[in-house]
Amino acid sequence: MEVMRLNKGIPFLKIRKGSRVVIYGCGINGVICYKLLIKSGYCKLTAIVDINYANKVIEGEEVKPVSELETMEYDYVFITIIDEYVSKQVKQNLINKGILEDKIVTMQDKIKPLAVECLENIESIQEYIDDSFKKMYGFAKRAGEYYQELEALLIENSVDKDGVFNYLKKLLKALKDDEKKFILLVLMYQCGYFDKQCMELFMKWMINSKWYDDTYYEFIIDSTVMIFLHPDYIYNDFFIDRKRLQKKICEYYNLYEIENKLKPEQRKVAIVSSIYSPDCTQEAVSALVRKYAIEFIELGYDVKIFVLRQNIACDLEKIFLTNEIPLGSSVKTTDELTAAKNIQIGEQLSTNLTERIQNTVKSIINYRPAFILDMADERFSEAFALIKHFPIISVPMRGNAYSSEADIYLFTDANRVKKDNYLYRALPIERVREVMISYLNQNEKSISYKRKEYGLQKEDFVMVTVGGRLHIEIDDEMITCVCQLLSEKKNVKWILVGDNVESGNPQFNLFLAEKRVIHWGHEKCLEKLYQMCDIYLNPNRRGGGVSIRRAMCLGLPAAMTDFPSDALPCMPTAYIVHGDYRNLMEYVAQLCENRDLYQRVSKETLERIKLFTAKSDAEKILENYKELIALLN
Repeated sequence: MEVMRLNKGIPFLKIRKGSRVVIYGCGINGVICYKLLIKSGYCKLTAIVDINYANKVIEGEEVKPVSELETMEYDYVFITIIDEYVSKQVKQNLINKGILEDKIVTMQDKIKPLAVECLENIESIQEYIDDSFKKMYGFAKRAGEYYQELEALLIENSVDKDGVFNYLKKLLKALKDDEKKFILLVLMYQCGYFDKQCMELFMKWMINSKWYDDTYYEFIIDSTVMIFLHPDYIYNDFFIDRKRLQKKICEYYNLYEIENKLKPEQRKVAIVSSIYSPDCTQEAVSALVRKYAIEFIELGYDVKIFVLRQNIACDLEKIFLTNEIPLGSSVKTTDELTAAKNIQIGEQLSTNLTERIQNTVKSIINYRPAFILDMADERFSEAFALIKHFPIISVPMRGNAYSSEADIYLFTDANRVKKDNYLYRALPIERVREVMISYLNQNEKSISYKRKEYGLQKEDFVMVTVGGRLHIEIDDEMITCVCQLLSEKKNVKWILVGDNVESGNPQFNLFLAEKRVIHWGHEKCLEKLYQMCDIYLNPNRRGGGVSIRRAMCLGLPAAMTDFPSDALPCMPTAYIVHGDYRNLMEYVAQLCENRDLYQRVSKETLERIKLFTAKSDAEKILENYKELIALLN
């Protein structure tokens, strides 16, 4: 999934406190910068300018054309544009207009980093933290804005990461002020100096702290993404602690106090999703939510999709750790198919977080569903308040669902869940059901792309890997093993669909230049692409299940290890590779060389995946709901 990254901090140290500033840009980040620089009292506003200035107003300040800069008196023009390429163009245009370069500040301006040696003296670095916090308190929001020189050091340091990490851990222990410590933890996470112990400190601090605003809500929501991207951060009590924090959300926003005097209606299903943007091709969960909604409609139920976080840009200014927004956010929540099937959409777009959360709970109560289907990726904290009113069934979308609250948890691999639960003790194991969920419909074949049009030959053996986090999921070990295969098999090519993968491996970069490794970008119709590929090559990851299953529906063999991925339960067990990436590449080489083996695997893959449909999923969910009601009665 692509994300819109708004995690750049304002370079406060480049802008003298009390100076006169022109803010260039009136987009989301322009508004945030206005509030942090001007409304906070850090600087004085001269004007806000933008190329697209017509009828634009920020906090009562009319946005003016860039041409008026010529008549203004100011100390700095601050370009608030996050895109580095666009920001550079704007800066150059201003210089061409005669504006002095030392009067122009951008979001990309670098701060002079601390020397690594500064970390060695604990007393000295503590003084720096205290002094920086004091200077920036009341102005900064992002962690890097508090400790700017330290952030610059952590970003630029590439020589002794382990040594620097050890110094940071000592600093964490030495700091007495909890808020300064927490901000440092956030900065460490953002800069890649984090581990299981840091995660535990991060969670425990939120549990024990007193809440005054919405800051911690976003941190708690983010925590599920943090451990999805970094499963090695999961400590034994993580899921228990996250449940405690979600209950704290319900208490803080008074969700337990919302009453319900209405009786459920038996032919209604409430589906809860974190976001819903079915037209956004990179947003797999939205497509799944729509498929399930349609199947319940076909089975005679009314369905309403409750969207938790469709408009979350308004939360960005309230938090230290700026969120990573799924690309589907702030995209329209309906499409022709949703409307044609009479699927209702319930979304809360209020900029007031308290109002939004409370209205979500009230809206679900007023809908009066027979049960709630949680497809919200462990972001449905409201479930802890709603479970006393309605049965809740949890269907995990990605990774774990161990911190969700539900009456029934549907998993495709109950044995793995039981093993995990022995360690994490987060789920009432009697609520766990093993159900082979497909997560998709069977797709008819589309007209295939033509190999020749994309520089591929008939005799090429084409591997494909799809994902929105490939830059994280494809590691150096996998790249090394794939490059070894490409060196040995001259007809093998590898298409990467999604975000670009960067590597310092010279062989990988050579194969990129030779177009034997191809960065495809995002693909709207995977079926067209899959039909000119030979196998799906899966990294060791939790996600990717939907794209893999879509490939399997076309008979494309999936090459994967026994790492517990989302698609593993749908695999023909005989063709799961037990071993590492080296063993996986040996299996791929066999498929490349042995046509009989390839056709056998393809046939068995197709037979296996045909057992799974969205209709059968909906029927299984209803069966579990009826069993639950029988037990409750």
